[in-house]
Amino acid sequence: MADSYLRRTPEQELLLKFYEEADEETGLFRTTSDILNMLLGSSNIKTMNTVNLGRAISALKWKKSIQGTGKHKRYGYFIQEKTLAMNRQV
Repeated sequence: MADSYLRRTPEQELLLKFYEEADEETGLFRTTSDILNMLLGSSNIKTMNTVNLGRAISALKWKKSIQGTGKHKRYGYFIQEKTLAMNRQV
């Protein structure tokens, strides 16, 4: 099935509304939990969880990154906030 025919989840819609994938130089490293907390503060949806948000990020094919070494590894994504002008268009 083509991606254009798939319905987006509320988590995907919020991700695409407020954030975009970035690289290490332009983005900030955030874990799925970090992103969840930011989205919960920006929306009325209170039923989101890290599992569904992780699935939404995977469906959007954002690149997962690792920070830290040994026992202190953190898995997350480099993201950046969309500008206010871009949010008004969505």
